[in-house]
Amino acid sequence: MGHWVFYRDAGWKPGGRLKSLAPLMAFCAAVGVAQAATCTGPAAPGKGPAWNGWADAANTRFQDAKAAGLTAQSATRLKLKWAFGLPGVTNAEGTPTLFGGRVFVGDANGVVYSIDAQSGCTYWTTTVGAGVRASPVVDDVGRFVYIGDLKGNVYALEAASGKEVWKARASEHPMAVITGSPKLAAGRLFVPVSGRDESMAAASPAYECCTFRGSVAALDAATGRKVWESFTVREEPKVTGQNAKGVKTWGPSGAVPWSSPTIDLEKKVLYIGTGVNYSKPATDTSDAVVAMDMDTGRVLWTRQFTTDDAYNFACGAQDKTNCPRDPFVDADFGNSGMLHSIGGGSACWRSATRAAWCTASIRISRGSCCGR
Repeated sequence: MGHWVFYRDAGWKPGGRLKSLAPLMAFCAAVGVAQAATCTGPAAPGKGPAWNGWADAANTRFQDAKAAGLTAQSATRLKLKWAFGLPGVTNAEGTPTLFGGRVFVGDANGVVYSIDAQSGCTYWTTTVGAGVRASPVVDDVGRFVYIGDLKGNVYALEAASGKEVWKARASEHPMAVITGSPKLAAGRLFVPVSGRDESMAAASPAYECCTFRGSVAALDAATGRKVWESFTVREEPKVTGQNAKGVKTWGPSGAVPWSSPTIDLEKKVLYIGTGVNYSKPATDTSDAVVAMDMDTGRVLWTRQFTTDDAYNFACGAQDKTNCPRDPFVDADFGNSGMLHSIGGGSACWRSATRAAWCTASIRISRGSCCGR
């Protein structure tokens, strides 16, 4: 049973600053934590700490001490307040959203929970079509909760009841998944869309690899209507030949955004980091930073950091029939970039997993699958 824990601070006083991953919360996996009781009354007014989705628009993941209810000095005095069990799962991946005195979180079975932040009791649960890996997002007035699942579906739920308001497909491709948290801005929900082609390629040499292209979809937040869809690979996949088993191969593919977009609200530009191409031919938009116009989805520019990086899970399997390149590189942008002003109307995009464009950049590590 996966669970997440909520901490309280004894003796916190305003002052100081803290860069927190989520206010007063931490994820872990364990066995034997009981699920909380059903809440009997309304949530307390949301005057305490808040954390909405993956991060703010610029992905700074910063809160000052007043907003977080926590300082660097008081962090050592945290004590367990309550723990909430997620039945039937062994891990919890998406950052919880804390808004209006409630905690919203989804699990690997597709169950979405609304939990009281003070006591851990449950206001409601609802089950969506597939597992939830991304953080929920709540609108500014706390009316709707938006969430994506691992089958490429996006949902708007009533925050008060969990009732479904609308459901939409972020992509029509059957292998679409949503691993990065959507961003809500200007009445639209910007959804990064990745795909399971990368793992399916290792499942069987008879699998026709690969036809999925990464994309971002802009949905009307009120209705779920798709306003635009912009692909990270310009060309539509076509048959490129056969693998060693005589099965059709397709390309170009991949270059998916695994993480939450970064948004410049002033310039109305959306940025994403992309991953590898799943098959050949390799493109100039894999392992890259891609800038898109928020209004239209038009690609403004791209900057690639690793060329000719074609990879899928078959490259690490015993049967490498569908592996497009061996030895492989696999140097995705796996984490969201942070937008940072450097003055003079210019900005810098930084990623925890890879170096990116700035006035200057340094290599702080060789990188890894987890960004360490």
